[in-house]
Amino acid sequence: MKIKNSLIRILTIILLGSTLFKGCKETPYTPTVWRFPELTEILITQNFIFHYSVQDQVDSIRQEVFHEWAISQLGIIIPKKIDYYKYLNRAHMQQLTGRSTNGWADPLNFAVHSIWSWDNHECVHCYTSLIGRPSDFFNEGIAVAFSTDPYNGDYEARWWGNSVHYWAKKYKDEATLIPLNSILETYSFRSYSDGITYPESGSFVRFLIDNYSLSMMMSFFQIGNREDPIEEIKQNFQSIYGFSIDQAEQEWLMFLDNY
Repeated sequence: MKIKNSLIRILTIILLGSTLFKGCKETPYTPTVWRFPELTEILITQNFIFHYSVQDQVDSIRQEVFHEWAISQLGIIIPKKIDYYKYLNRAHMQQLTGRSTNGWADPLNFAVHSIWSWDNHECVHCYTSLIGRPSDFFNEGIAVAFSTDPYNGDYEARWWGNSVHYWAKKYKDEATLIPLNSILETYSFRSYSDGITYPESGSFVRFLIDNYSLSMMMSFFQIGNREDPIEEIKQNFQSIYGFSIDQAEQEWLMFLDNY
């Protein structure tokens, strides 16, 4: 009798375990979706309204110093404070805005979105939008050409730590520098790697500013349009500088040889 009862208990345990195991298999797995925090923190300074999350921070002083330097160089008056949206990383930005990048500017709303605690490049887009917007070669070029750090006394235009001319010369020596005719128009500029087009355009624009004045570059910005075809870009350039963009390219290439 004892043996029989023991067998019954064993069979019961086996059947119960089988039922539980089957139930576990049929339960759908729902992965936990990580939710980044909203930008609930606000810091208002003289020229910015910073929006960031509770576990983040911004470098408002460094940003303000750059701002004052840049607008004095450009000779412009800012109509309102810039809304600066700071994200923890690209995934955070994508979750809240749908865009995954290091930074982007929204000149129409005078806003900047960035994963950096301060951002010179994207703010320049807001500044120069008050003057004009030529093709992306020049629009991105001037943002890179103004990528300086006045707070630390560094007025060299840099791309990932090195001078923009360093990168342009490096690409030239490696035969990967892109002929300007291939990237002057916005659509063609965007068809190449920005790891080359950004420092290349920044070097060319910086060369023109340093050798032919910022005022001439701003005059060129005033008559340009983002969707201009290459013929119109070249005509506009000739009308401002008095020589062709092809001539300017050759001067710039010679400069890089001796950099």
